Amino acid sequence: VRDAARLAPEVRARVRVVEGALDDAAAVRAAAAGADALFLNVPPHLATDDWAGFQRAVGRAAAGAIAAGAVRHTVFVSSA
Repeated sequence: VRDAARLAPEVRARVRVVEGALDDAAAVRAAAAGADALFLNVPPHLATDDWAGFQRAVGRAAAGAIAAGAVRHTVFVSSA
């Protein structure tokens, strides 16, 4: 998530929260660390002029996280 403070307290109590952006490879690696599955839902990035570039950056970040850990199952959903 970009801002953990926006999560309801009961949600934060049940999950491990990692703040960051989907195109930030280090944040995605940290979020995927220890996971055996990754569900990545990529919403439209309305503030960018290079939407395809954003999608590529998110894909690269996810691929790096998958390669760095033991993620065995991945679902990647985008609105492209």
